[in-house]
Amino acid sequence: MILRAEQPTSIKELADLLDAKLVNLENDLLIKSACDSSSDVSENSIFIAVKGTSFDSHTVVSNAVDNGAIAALVADETYLNGLPGIVVENTRLAKSKIASILTGAPEKKLKILGITGTNGKSSTCWITANLLNFSGTKTLSIGTLGVKGPGVEKELALTTPDSFELHDLFRDALKQGIQTVVMESSAHALTQYRVESVPYTGAVFSNLTHDHLDYFSDENSYFNAKQHLFDLLASNGSAYINIDDRWGELLFEKLDCKNKKSISTNKSADLNFTILGADATGTHIELKVKNQSIKFKSPLIAEHNAYNLISSLALCTSIGLDLENLVEFLDDIPQIPGRLELATESPSTFVDYAHTPDALKHALVSLRKISPNKLWVVFGCGGDRDAKKRPVMGKLASELADFVVITSDNPRSEKPLEIIEQIKKGTTREVLVEPDRADAIRYAIKNADADDVILIAGKGHENYQIIGDKKNDFSDVNHAKQSFKEVR
Repeated sequence: MILRAEQPTSIKELADLLDAKLVNLENDLLIKSACDSSSDVSENSIFIAVKGTSFDSHTVVSNAVDNGAIAALVADETYLNGLPGIVVENTRLAKSKIASILTGAPEKKLKILGITGTNGKSSTCWITANLLNFSGTKTLSIGTLGVKGPGVEKELALTTPDSFELHDLFRDALKQGIQTVVMESSAHALTQYRVESVPYTGAVFSNLTHDHLDYFSDENSYFNAKQHLFDLLASNGSAYINIDDRWGELLFEKLDCKNKKSISTNKSADLNFTILGADATGTHIELKVKNQSIKFKSPLIAEHNAYNLISSLALCTSIGLDLENLVEFLDDIPQIPGRLELATESPSTFVDYAHTPDALKHALVSLRKISPNKLWVVFGCGGDRDAKKRPVMGKLASELADFVVITSDNPRSEKPLEIIEQIKKGTTREVLVEPDRADAIRYAIKNADADDVILIAGKGHENYQIIGDKKNDFSDVNHAKQSFKEVR
């Protein structure tokens, strides 16, 4: 990507701001843009070289020069081959700082709210952004569901964008009169310094469960990545932590933050809540904060969505909004795409993004509570991702649902049947295997009784399926609706 500078910046000034070494410079250079692809270079570009997990772009500095780059930022001076450049220890970190410098530091003029955790980020982001917009605070949301705001809608390749794209979004947001940004802050983004220049006004830790252990060696490493979000809080920033999660409890105990608040069903928590009742139409909740008690109904079903909702309300209060006013907007929140989204009735078919053991468990437990009869689940596991969770999810599905249909998710480069066999190793009873996801959905809808409940899990809002190197059009919601028309 090319990031164009708001104002041209001299390379000497850039090096000074980075507190970095400047080499091979005879005359000062005016930097008008920065790029991270050697083939995507603009006028007066500085090329940012980054060592990734599978490719080191230091090896293509010369290509960037051939395409017009006038300087490079590197971690090893030898790659410059006489080219003017800036040498730093960590180019990812420097890239984030450069993104801020070239865009005029828009992040410092916005109120930015972050959410981290294995599950619940997208829902919390969606709820928070909608509540803020309804309350008159122009807000942009950034995350798995894309970029959304007043007059803005854009898909993203990553849950948390690269630092160049992120700061470009911040800059555009300011120009459009946006006041607040709500952003999913993934462990990958935090580890890769994509958000390092962001001074968060408020931050939420939702939970930490089994996921991404193909990237992070163990849960401790995964936790360390997540907790870094709270190192980035502004000096007066607020932290909201779910202490009913064991990792959240640990984070709350060790976090040095004057504005930290606990979220729990325990009455001693700063924000403690009780679920008074739940059915297919929503959840009745009582929330207590200090001496204030508020009872309200959320249109969202499932206990885990109560945590997401309380976290959202907390984030909204971090920028000065009133709780009692906020709950008035709950009925106006649109359905969260692919998060227990009701696709058909009789049987009730829900589509959910649950793609981790914990998320699958919570979705099934929640639907069991509102199911008058049998509970079905149709799911698979993604290829080229953490394989350790596959048998765990198979075990959970076979224990918590009455009927289990194992199918393909996004197999990517792996063979679908091999993934399915790994899932089956964890199952405790007979399950049905149907590798074709469309046929698996059709089978469940055709064979379920009218008062059964079906969960189609794993892909949620996604409108594609990746098989091999092909990205095919595919929507669980659309396939469920089409199957219902054809077989019921």
